[in-house]
Amino acid sequence: MIDTVIGTHFIDKKLQPSTEYSYTVKAIDAAGNVSKESTALTVKTTVEIPDTEAPTQPKGLHSMGTTASSVDLMWSPSDDNIGVDHYDIYRETEGSMKKIATSNTTSYMDKNLLANTTYKYVVKAVDVAGNESVQSDIFTITTKTESASYEAWDAKKAYKKGDRVLHEGKVYEAVQSYQGNGDPNWIYALSLWKTV
Repeated sequence: MIDTVIGTHFIDKKLQPSTEYSYTVKAIDAAGNVSKESTALTVKTTVEIPDTEAPTQPKGLHSMGTTASSVDLMWSPSDDNIGVDHYDIYRETEGSMKKIATSNTTSYMDKNLLANTTYKYVVKAVDVAGNESVQSDIFTITTKTESASYEAWDAKKAYKKGDRVLHEGKVYEAVQSYQGNGDPNWIYALSLWKTV
């Protein structure tokens, strides 16, 4: 027995393609009396047809916001006969588009970019069978200029999470709040600071 149903309809799922299956049915009344088994019904599932249809081209690639070090990308969803699995994001590097990330949604935040620098992006949709769409139109954007001037890092000063300082020509951002004790190496502690 594979299942019990109240009505006279049943769908058997998760079967193998191009395979024969035989089914019989028995009726059971309220008292638990069981009928004779029905005549067997033999059926064969169809041959599985591979999905070769690619998703539609992602449209409307644009930025929802940009800073000196990040670009917030967004685009319209693609359509597919079976279903879109994810999107691959590409950024121009050394003259060619290279994949930098995968997103399960229609947005992606590209971080750790250079200030006042032009970047080019495209997006491709990929369905559950691995078919890739045509790439989106190229989107070009320039990050903002780093206008803020930061004070030099002080090994003895107290800092709060998010504070930025300048040290040896690099900008650092505090990962957590802490009170310095004069140790000159704390600026390199990954648990305290990260480069921006």
